[in-house]
Amino acid sequence: HIIDDTSSIEMSAKYYDTQSDKIQTIDEERFDIFKSGGTIPNDYGMWVFNKDDKQTRTADIKYKKYFGEDLLKVSGFYKTLDKTQYQNGKIKISGDNYNAGFDMEYAFERENSSYLVGFTYKKDKTKDSNQYKYADINFTTKTKDGVTTETITDVFGTSIGDLISTGNTDNSLIGVYAQDEIRLSGKWKLDLSLRIDRVKINVDNTSYWKYNGDKYISQSGKLEKVSQESTLYTPRISFIYALNSSTNIYALIGHGEQTA
Repeated sequence: HIIDDTSSIEMSAKYYDTQSDKIQTIDEERFDIFKSGGTIPNDYGMWVFNKDDKQTRTADIKYKKYFGEDLLKVSGFYKTLDKTQYQNGKIKISGDNYNAGFDMEYAFERENSSYLVGFTYKKDKTKDSNQYKYADINFTTKTKDGVTTETITDVFGTSIGDLISTGNTDNSLIGVYAQDEIRLSGKWKLDLSLRIDRVKINVDNTSYWKYNGDKYISQSGKLEKVSQESTLYTPRISFIYALNSSTNIYALIGHGEQTA
């Protein structure tokens, strides 16, 4: 807290670097070896290099200020994720992406009502999320009816081969919301709220190869694309009755929507 008035601001930045091997099931004999400090050989078949490598960076900020009894809150975040995943038949690499958001709300009371109004913006963007073949593989070749098929027999490294597919996403959300809690009597309250979100989704993926069991099958640059915009309405009304200082009962009617 660095502001000497009715305001406060909080900031944080984090960095995570994680590596994880593929989880495998072990029997009691191997578990005893593990407990004694021994090394357990993996049992992934030919995909012995399966693992994940991720680097995550996040930054957050929160601001709060009172205007008499009224309260303003503002928050934002920014996150990036670089990842390399070695999986059965493909290497996934994604390093040009971010996820960010901003939220602002204002709470105040007037006469017998408590009000809350707010605004939200979120953005999720990924560029060139790629999948590659393994280059370090041995295979057998078989030709039938003029069609040649290459069957993978073993993998001996993690060098990147031909591009399997590449994808991009560009999604966003802009929302506004409002809430009015009305004190009807000593024990009764009426709660009215409405949220409206404008959602845009843009996803495209181009496939050149497909991994199927133990072979790569050509896809000839097949393009899949989704582009969608929608407006979501979320109204709600509820009646609240206070039985005592710690127990409420209520009846609620609401409507929610989600994108397809």
